[in-house]
Amino acid sequence: MFALFDYSSALGLPTDKLIMLAVLFLFLGSGCVYFIFCRDREAQRLLSLDKQWGKTFENDAKELKTIKFRLVALYSAFLVLSLLGIARTCFELLRRF
Repeated sequence: MFALFDYSSALGLPTDKLIMLAVLFLFLGSGCVYFIFCRDREAQRLLSLDKQWGKTFENDAKELKTIKFRLVALYSAFLVLSLLGIARTCFELLRRF
């Protein structure tokens, strides 16, 4: 996995696979941006799902805030990885042309 981010060596993938990989990273990054943007609705859905499973919470607002923080942290990490993947594949494509 870390070979993907090693800019000193060339990736041994054909050009069409690199383009598909860049599109995949772009799709994953846009999904992360969407979920960061809709974190309120997603946090509310996760809280109601936890309640349906029988969990009890003392303070719903505090739990909602915790869920929102976890969502933002998780999707931000995935967004950074997808942006690095896009940069790596585009760098390799530019190197070839």
